[in-house]
Amino acid sequence: MTGRSMFDLGGRLCVVTGGGRGIGKSIAAALAAQGGKAVVTGRSEETLRQAVDEIRGDGGNADWLTADIQDEAAVIGLR
Repeated sequence: MTGRSMFDLGGRLCVVTGGGRGIGKSIAAALAAQGGKAVVTGRSEETLRQAVDEIRGDGGNADWLTADIQDEAAVIGLR
């Protein structure tokens, strides 16, 4: 993201479901560019790893977590 910062997330944790590609990935990258730690979730570990590598490559703080948010038991197990 280039230009002036719209806001500063100052180290806040930002969870983006479906953040491995498309709009979710773009949102995660934008949040990381504003100082947030983007945690991207999705079902494909490979896709998530690639997204996080790109965000980190641009200087952003990011991590990934494999999770299917449609599966309530799986989400509860993340605690």
